[in-house]
Amino acid sequence: MTTLHVLRKDLRHHARWLAAWALVCASPLAVLAVPDDALTMRIAINTLGPALRIVLFLVLVAMVVHDDPLVDSTAFWLTRPIGSKALLCSKLLFVGLALVVPAAIADVVLVAASGLVRDQVLLAVPEVLLEWTLWAAGVLVLAALTSTLTGMLVACLQVGVLWLQSTRTRSHRRCSPCRSPSTSGMRTSPDSSTPPWS
Repeated sequence: MTTLHVLRKDLRHHARWLAAWALVCASPLAVLAVPDDALTMRIAINTLGPALRIVLFLVLVAMVVHDDPLVDSTAFWLTRPIGSKALLCSKLLFVGLALVVPAAIADVVLVAASGLVRDQVLLAVPEVLLEWTLWAAGVLVLAALTSTLTGMLVACLQVGVLWLQSTRTRSHRRCSPCRSPSTSGMRTSPDSSTPPWS
């Protein structure tokens, strides 16, 4: 059993979920067909589309990793003719080709539809791919460290809370006013115009 065999197995097993993923990735493009005066529909598409995409991305990564766990002593590949490296490569290919690429294509289409020139759109392609790759890498790590979808979602929630707290802390430090020398705890010299007996 090779990397491509496992990849084809995952693609067949999750075919319906992948069809839903393709629809969710394409859903933000529907805003291009909405009239400008339909503000409520535009807000709904721009809000629900990204939220659904995040949730479905987490679910798909969790399912494909937890189906064939890389660190479980009961994993099937321990007794099958496939190495752990080949299994890991198959999961990376699945996430990259079936999840990251469709999402990146949809984002690039939205960038192109915004009216930018071709050179600017081409410059946006590596940035979009890098953003989705980093996002996928983090989710893959959490999926590999957990054994259930619930556990991974809890881990994602904890990481999100920690990220928000660190962001608030950094922004608070940047926005805090600078302390002047007179309020920094240094003793100021007495006013020479004030008599010592006053």
